[in-house]
Amino acid sequence: MRVTKKISKYWITGILTTLLPCRGLLAAGTQQQDSIWHNIEYIRQAEAWLTSRNTAGLKFLPLNKLSEVNLFAEKANGTFVNYHQSGNSYTLGAMTGSYFRLNPQVVFSGKVLYKDFQGKNMGGSAFIDPYENPIDIADYPNNTKGTKKQEYYFLSGAVSSEVTSRLTLGGGIDYTAANYAKTRDLRHINTLFDMTAKTGLIYRFGEAVYGGVTYHYRRRVEDIKFGIYGNTDGLYLSFISFGAFSGRTEALTQYADYTGEKKPLVNNTHSPSLQLSIQINPSLKLFNEISADISSGYFGTKGTSGVLLTEHEGRQYHYRGVLTRRRHQSLHSFSLSAGYQSTSNLENVFRKEELPGSGSRIVYYGQNEVLDRQILEASLRYSLNTEIYGIAPRWQFNAGGNFYNRHQTVSFYPFYRKQTITSYDVSIQGSRNIIHKGNIYGITLQAAFGSGGGTARNDGYYATPSESQTLPVSMETYLYNEYEYLTATRVSAGGAFRYSQAQKRGIIPYLQAGYQYIKAFNIEYTGNQHHSIQMSVGCTF
Repeated sequence: MRVTKKISKYWITGILTTLLPCRGLLAAGTQQQDSIWHNIEYIRQAEAWLTSRNTAGLKFLPLNKLSEVNLFAEKANGTFVNYHQSGNSYTLGAMTGSYFRLNPQVVFSGKVLYKDFQGKNMGGSAFIDPYENPIDIADYPNNTKGTKKQEYYFLSGAVSSEVTSRLTLGGGIDYTAANYAKTRDLRHINTLFDMTAKTGLIYRFGEAVYGGVTYHYRRRVEDIKFGIYGNTDGLYLSFISFGAFSGRTEALTQYADYTGEKKPLVNNTHSPSLQLSIQINPSLKLFNEISADISSGYFGTKGTSGVLLTEHEGRQYHYRGVLTRRRHQSLHSFSLSAGYQSTSNLENVFRKEELPGSGSRIVYYGQNEVLDRQILEASLRYSLNTEIYGIAPRWQFNAGGNFYNRHQTVSFYPFYRKQTITSYDVSIQGSRNIIHKGNIYGITLQAAFGSGGGTARNDGYYATPSESQTLPVSMETYLYNEYEYLTATRVSAGGAFRYSQAQKRGIIPYLQAGYQYIKAFNIEYTGNQHHSIQMSVGCTF
């Protein structure tokens, strides 16, 4: 962890250094023009290319430069949490991001983010994000909860270059690294490497029609290692979940298949996509994007020295459409997105054979499909920005809804478990930005309602089991905790206040505070409330 601390020091020092312009210009005097008031959220809503998968879309940046730097903190408490989350946690972090137009043809963007998380009384999944994976390893039983810590680093950069009057090329890289550890036996230490390389182009077919093509390659590797640093005489079990919390238990020994040695969970994704934007008339624009994510990966070690435990593959298809209409000093935006995802995970059947003299080899006999999962998602959003001056609105209103459906079948022949989860939510949010004598006061209020349903478990047989065939292990605590968290009826409300002060040279320092509260109903397996407080200080320039 010594190397990690050094890296953290360098990242934080670099981000803090960028805050110096905010401090140094506070005494430079006040400039009250609306033209220096920047609203990054509005800029991204106004131009769908900026939030597309196509880095060449940076060409549509409506200004020459815009940067933001902030330090942030969040404190969260409450027992309405998912099975792998903490009911008592804090997060500290720092971020800097920027758009910069070098000349009329070339635009750059970049972002650096650091987060430090610590959560108490955490159990459940040993992975950083179990929803990224087709397999899970969790504490068993649920009585070894402890403090977990995570350090997260994110770096991205992109460039767009107009090579002809019709053709624009783009490229970029996203890089994520993280460390995650549990500080109570049975402990785990995780390291994450996640990198995405992006290429894209945009071609102008006419004054009103642009088409785009992109290709992304993503490689995600999460290494995990289990260990005992306290009483080594005890027996520590892990639950190997192949989906819907159905699987088997495994004791930690040096010979354990899933937990005995450090192992990587690898996923490679190839992602082509297409974009098409049409300026229907001077005030109306339609943007469309379709994409596919084709992934494959494995858990375990390839080669003769280790065991390849599971292999998985997946397909994901996604559509996003955005219709924007400008009218006087207002911008209306309607967005629709929908996606379908399928994942299949196969467990390898193998045996370790000792070789004459010394050494051993792994002999594979076949594969069994243990997970078949489909996910359907959709969302609909409406946004209104009004009283727009330059690139900032004084009023903002957002309303929308989300739909989620997950169906999975977990098989250990002749046994199976089927699970269906459906959830939805609707939300509204309003913001008012008031300018008074060079000071900017922003007030945001929001509310949401969510609910869901389905079948937590439907266990059965493909054929009558024999006496020698035993039922898979089921982790009921996690099963119903997750099901209730995803489907319980809940309401939430929150708000935020932001104070900014416009300075000369376009510097706008700000201080922001927010609060979020969630109340769930008819709860049996988790708590019924959760609240969080957020604070941030920074500047845009």
